[in-house]
Amino acid sequence: MVLLLPDGEPDSRRRPSPLSYAVQLPFARALARAGEGDGLAVHVLRYRCRGWNDADAHPAQDAAWAADEVQRRYGDVPVCLV
Repeated sequence: MVLLLPDGEPDSRRRPSPLSYAVQLPFARALARAGEGDGLAVHVLRYRCRGWNDADAHPAQDAAWAADEVQRRYGDVPVCLV
């Protein structure tokens, strides 16, 4: 399992840029094709907000949620965060 984590900004509570997500899609598709024979799944995370926002660390919370969701959906599989 590969989770692609888009870039962000140090401080911003605005919605994430659709471009940030879209930029990851060609890489996600290439990884999925390359690992298809081995059952590799690839997902791109969509953050709640654009910035890290100091101690709130919204993207880190979103990544933790995504890792938990991977375990719920796929079971105990290795997860690579990119």
